[in-house]
Amino acid sequence: MKRQKLLWIPPGKDVGAFALRVEPFSYIGDIPDTVWSLPLYTDPSTPPSLPYYPVHWKNAFVEDRGHDWDVMHGKFHYMSHAFESETGIWLLLEFQEV
Repeated sequence: MKRQKLLWIPPGKDVGAFALRVEPFSYIGDIPDTVWSLPLYTDPSTPPSLPYYPVHWKNAFVEDRGHDWDVMHGKFHYMSHAFESETGIWLLLEFQEV
């Protein structure tokens, strides 16, 4: 099982093309191998329990590095096409075990 971490993403700004952009914010730590958006979890006070077992198009959407998210210069950049991010959304970050 991969190591997992949750990250709350606040509501994004509509930038057209069915996308919402979140202002980049400071991120310290390992860069994840996989990022999932969790559309069933849009309340900042109710995160999912870990471990979480994401299944694409069932309970999670895999996000594409470079297109949907990236970590650059100590900042986490996120632009989602998940409409739930209008209210904010929990992301599941997964890291390879070493």
